[in-house]
Amino acid sequence: MNEREKLIIKYASDLKEKCNVNPNMELLTKVTIGCGPSIYNSDSSTLSGNNESELKTVRDKFLIKKLGLTIEDNLDQGIEAVIEQYGRSNRHKYRAVFLLLINTAFWKRVGLLIAHNIHSTIGTICCHAFLILSLLSLPLRHDTHRRLQ
Repeated sequence: MNEREKLIIKYASDLKEKCNVNPNMELLTKVTIGCGPSIYNSDSSTLSGNNESELKTVRDKFLIKKLGLTIEDNLDQGIEAVIEQYGRSNRHKYRAVFLLLINTAFWKRVGLLIAHNIHSTIGTICCHAFLILSLLSLPLRHDTHRRLQ
């Protein structure tokens, strides 16, 4: 078992113990790989919930740049909610765990928005399809073709 796999297991137990979350191991692995070599350094592998510059970096580099969210998505409130979930008093907030929680929290918001947009788009398509089928099922008279031109 290599070092990264050991860290992933450590992060999974951290999620279970401190956040009461059963982690998606595939997503946790991808987030851990995405963190790059920072997970091997004791200072850069953790995140401070009180350091505004670190939280700004999470907001700007991860939420906006990587996930494609905007300021209008209440990013700071989402970050605060994840800090509360992870435990404000918890001194060791692992960066990979924090990013997984952030990703999950915003995926639920963005996923619901996408689902709503897809639902309304499908509704529009169905409405158009119904109109087309209604027009096609009209009895055609011989002079209808001339009137349509």
